[in-house]
Amino acid sequence: MLIAIRNLDAFYAAPDRLALEGVSISVNQNEIVALIGPNGAGKSTVLKAIFKEVQIKDGTILFEGADITQLSTNRLARLGIGFIPEGRKLFGSLTVEENLDMGGYILTDPKKVIANKEKVFELFPVLSKTRNKVAKKLSGGEQQMLAFGRALMFNPKLLLMDEPSLGLAPKIVAMIFDMIKTINNLGVSILLVEQNVKKALEIAHRAYVLNLGRVAFEGTPKEILGSNDLKKTYLGG
Repeated sequence: MLIAIRNLDAFYAAPDRLALEGVSISVNQNEIVALIGPNGAGKSTVLKAIFKEVQIKDGTILFEGADITQLSTNRLARLGIGFIPEGRKLFGSLTVEENLDMGGYILTDPKKVIANKEKVFELFPVLSKTRNKVAKKLSGGEQQMLAFGRALMFNPKLLLMDEPSLGLAPKIVAMIFDMIKTINNLGVSILLVEQNVKKALEIAHRAYVLNLGRVAFEGTPKEILGSNDLKKTYLGG
């Protein structure tokens, strides 16, 4: 098991108003695990709890068997955990290449930064062609590729992805999910929050259905899609 979240309680403002309650989730080596459910279910909050963007009241987060519950985001990155937030959060005034350099900030060997950048350009050829273009001038799909590339710069073991297809055209959405599969095939495990349930379940090995800050169901995509009750109650039919 790569990461295990055990009985997690988390909150944003007040500890008596929990955003997550008793949440237990795991991701194994080389898995894609999807977090799905209605709006406000707590899916993104799970990712934010790992990266200390919400406050943890109780529970434990283990990574490769070690307790990381209280570790800083910088320490998490150095352990091999990357976070691609909703909206991508690129450095808009920096070029593609400069954004990638920022992604490799924890690497101490400049040669490794150069080598990893070339790997990213090989994986996403459009980024090589636009390497001197500022990020805010890229299309939505190109920006998402850059967000993926930046996260890959430090050789992560686990990537947390929050709504990677949000706001993109259907044709680009299909390409983004192909990219997620490609990244997984490189040996990177993925914990994916995604409103596009159909596409998420097409690529996921397992999935958790969240509702009102709790895990309502855990199973394979086939089990979830085969349950009319689940689809009707939590996934809008």
